[in-house]
Amino acid sequence: MKPAIAMASILWLTVVLTSATFVVPDFRDTTIKTRITRGVQPPSVVTLRLKGARGRSESVHGATGAAFLTRIWQCDQKASVTLHDFNKTYEVFPIRDWEERGEDRKERMPAPPKNPGPVVTVTTDSEDTRERRQTAGYEVKHIKTTIVVDPAEGAGVAASKTEIDGWYVDLPGLFCSSREEGVQPPIAGWLVRTSPGTHVKFKYVNTGDVVPGYTVEEVATVRSEGNVVIHKIELLEFSDRPLDESLFEVPAGYTEKPHPVLDRQLSPTKPSE
Repeated sequence: MKPAIAMASILWLTVVLTSATFVVPDFRDTTIKTRITRGVQPPSVVTLRLKGARGRSESVHGATGAAFLTRIWQCDQKASVTLHDFNKTYEVFPIRDWEERGEDRKERMPAPPKNPGPVVTVTTDSEDTRERRQTAGYEVKHIKTTIVVDPAEGAGVAASKTEIDGWYVDLPGLFCSSREEGVQPPIAGWLVRTSPGTHVKFKYVNTGDVVPGYTVEEVATVRSEGNVVIHKIELLEFSDRPLDESLFEVPAGYTEKPHPVLDRQLSPTKPSE
């Protein structure tokens, strides 16, 4: 039986444990557009736009140009909006402090198994090369990261080594959060193969104190079980051209009508009633 793929952003998991609070940023007009290619999968294009206390992230299929996820953060209103472009509907979610969300998740988490199984050690090491570039008034930093997945015997998890060479920008207040200068999940180190029914315990070790930030460019090489997979983030645009305020509002003609499937999969944690 083939191992299943557990999708977990390893670097992200080492970061979310840090505390964060709600903030209202004041961004200058900024557009960052990137093309993301994961192995042999079709690419997608992600456009991040920032203006004052608001942000907008739009993901589209690179081949068709069809949008599949658009999110708007209205930090001044302490709300986020998810647009469902395929049926012109939208959902509005209140933004709460990450500490409150964490407490809610803890209450809903199932009890850990009595026998958690073998330990899988995930070691992340990031090195700041000290190289810098200036783009659209921002300082872009060059960071190299290595992620090693080392499973104990019987874990049913494939060992792997991921080497990431990337350029990143600090965006304090991104997504209305104080968290780590706008860090985002990386495109690599997120495929962990586990056998069906296997219970393992993940141990995360961070040997460096470098926080990458928002990805501008990235090349990640994943080596596992004799295979080599390349993931890329390519920069298409980084500009400070003026942005229209309407980009950060619900478009005309959209109706507030939650989509039940997308609501469960994509929505932030809602306050309990």
